[in-house]
Amino acid sequence: MRYALLVAAVCCAIIPINGQKTAPKTNSQQQNSNDTRTPESNTTTIGTVNVDKLNVAKQTDSSDKTSQNANQSPSYFDRLITPETLPNLILCLVGIAGVIAAICTFGAIKRQARIMAHQSIILRHQTKATAKAARAAADSVELQKTLKRQWLDLENWRIKGEGLPSDKKITLAVIFDVVNATDMPLTLKIAELFTTGQRCFSTLEYVLAPKGKYSLDFPIEFRGEQIALYFSNNLVINVFGFLSYIDAFGERKKQRMGQVCLGGPDGFTFSPFVNWLPSEEEEENEDPN
Repeated sequence: MRYALLVAAVCCAIIPINGQKTAPKTNSQQQNSNDTRTPESNTTTIGTVNVDKLNVAKQTDSSDKTSQNANQSPSYFDRLITPETLPNLILCLVGIAGVIAAICTFGAIKRQARIMAHQSIILRHQTKATAKAARAAADSVELQKTLKRQWLDLENWRIKGEGLPSDKKITLAVIFDVVNATDMPLTLKIAELFTTGQRCFSTLEYVLAPKGKYSLDFPIEFRGEQIALYFSNNLVINVFGFLSYIDAFGERKKQRMGQVCLGGPDGFTFSPFVNWLPSEEEEENEDPN
């Protein structure tokens, strides 16, 4: 009995340590009245209460830890990589990369715009310099045109023909040489010759070298009284016309010509048709076309 009481006292001391509250003390009467049942009851309490109380405390501790872990929310970075939020995270990263690329592109465009503005300024200066050089070149060309002005000399006028005084119609050829009196080539284009009631026209397209010459002949018909005058060496022929050519600068020019021819089978004399020929000022102001 004494050993049973000692064991019960130890158990009562252990229970508060494991989280149990101390039971109120019983008086001696209650203890004496229950002495007969104490060994059997205390024995049961030792085997049952002590072990159960210890197990309950341990189970409570482990369950508290489990519930604490269950109730503890996951961290921010853990939630970021969950299947629900991972696509949004990827889209966010792609958007950030797009914004960075756009900023870089904008910077490149801005730098390119500055370069283009600088190039535009340089181009304007170059354009002004080019225009100035073009004006200087044009002035130089005009000066060269003035200094290298081209013209044609008409030389070696002659008239040839055959016939008899009894013929009703004779044909005489007016022949002369066109000479390039300048130091640059030119191109003969058209020759026109007019006389009384007749017009002769010739398309040439001939490049005339410097100091070179080209012979032209125009047939002229005569009838009736003109035949008699011809054989009496008193025939007067007034011929005039135009020579059109392109000079070395590519400009079309037109030069007038005219001669008064007097003679017959024994020969003709030639003199410029002064009353018809223009002055030099009129010739320069004349429309080339």
